[in-house]
Amino acid sequence: METVSHFFSVYTYLQQIWRKLKIQRVNHQIMAKNAPSILCLPDDVLLMIFDQLQQNDRQSLPVRRLALYAACRKHKPRQCPQNQNTNGHEGDFIRFSASNRRIRSLARAKLLRTISLGTSWSPERASKALTNLSQSPHASEYVRELRLDIWDAGDLVVGVEKTTTQAAKNLLKFSHQFLAAARLLDNVQKIKIAVPASTAFALHYAFRLDVSVEAGIQLPNVRELDLNPFMHWIIDFCPNVRSVKSNDWLVQSGVARHDQVQAIIEAAGRAPFLEHLALHCRWRLELLQQVVEQMPGLRALDLRGGDFAPDMKYMLSVLQRMEKLETLRLPKAPKAGHILGLDGWYLSLGETSTFHHQVVTKKVFRELRHLEELCLGRGFQARMLNRELSQIDVRWESSRSPHYSHRSSYEEVPCTMSENGQALKSCPSECVLEQELLQELSEEDQENIRGLRLLEDEPYY
Repeated sequence: METVSHFFSVYTYLQQIWRKLKIQRVNHQIMAKNAPSILCLPDDVLLMIFDQLQQNDRQSLPVRRLALYAACRKHKPRQCPQNQNTNGHEGDFIRFSASNRRIRSLARAKLLRTISLGTSWSPERASKALTNLSQSPHASEYVRELRLDIWDAGDLVVGVEKTTTQAAKNLLKFSHQFLAAARLLDNVQKIKIAVPASTAFALHYAFRLDVSVEAGIQLPNVRELDLNPFMHWIIDFCPNVRSVKSNDWLVQSGVARHDQVQAIIEAAGRAPFLEHLALHCRWRLELLQQVVEQMPGLRALDLRGGDFAPDMKYMLSVLQRMEKLETLRLPKAPKAGHILGLDGWYLSLGETSTFHHQVVTKKVFRELRHLEELCLGRGFQARMLNRELSQIDVRWESSRSPHYSHRSSYEEVPCTMSENGQALKSCPSECVLEQELLQELSEEDQENIRGLRLLEDEPYY
């Protein structure tokens, strides 16, 4: 019965089965114990469980006979030859077992596709999980994404070469297990790492300990990296990486965050095939110039987070040098409003956000002729697709009131959007739509918008 216990350990799979399960019959165990038993499962599920048993296991013979009995009940035994020993039709059971084996082969690839170690696991627990993962005969073939979410209760002092605490030993052990797993999982395409600074330094320290490891290990199939601060060095071991992202640790962490942003930019600049860069940081004009100089061939750039952004006048002049840039994501609305000089607009966010994304979109597409997609951050909640010179597609990322989310228009590229956010058609002139929009707003908001309307005559904001 060891195999049956192992089967039931797949909690997620059984949970999905249990949601869809409807008790089809009531047996004596429910009457006696007032609780469902394994015999309450549908016949198909019973056959799949019993098929896990060893063929030569004598102790499982009574259970196999029960499975064959379920098979004969499923396949109407009165209409087919019977097996006297099992009181069932064994041929149907064998064919059903073969189908189950094929299903398990498909399910194995699905279950192992994404491996998540966390949330907030200790290094010791993560080391055991990586060891078990390395021993799996199918991990190297099916694992495509590896996620690490590690939290170390103790701090590893930066710059200390020798540590004797148990926490430091656990960190180093985890680092070596990670390297061993990285060698084995050669089909991994995405790595997402969420670790504190102490764990990041321990990983780097393990790489530096063994020169042969640092020179020999390569992750050629990794295409996407989602990093914490201080993990920039791993980019050099992924020569074919296409996308590099960072989360908001770069904003929240107070430890050398500016230096780490520059380190990630420099490491990403050494990736020869990089196409997408997404950094969560306090964007400054110097950082943006550094990105353009080191990665002029980027196709997608995400300016995430931060509480400061460069003036749009200078930002667009720098981005004009990126001739292959197709997708641009700006910071969320308060930041974009700040760089546009729209003081106080956030006080009436719901009524004026439609007008503001019109202003932003016109300016960006006017200056960046190669840009195809513009995604505005939270507060705007819209994504513009410049598919043709005569049309811009607008897709809202979240639901809003119909009076300010179902239509958008621009002077140079008129467009409109259906209420479901999908169909796009040509629309009347901007003046007509603006009058319709103004009629739905309060008098105070109308005066604010009329004041902002005068800013459109200026070349930049």
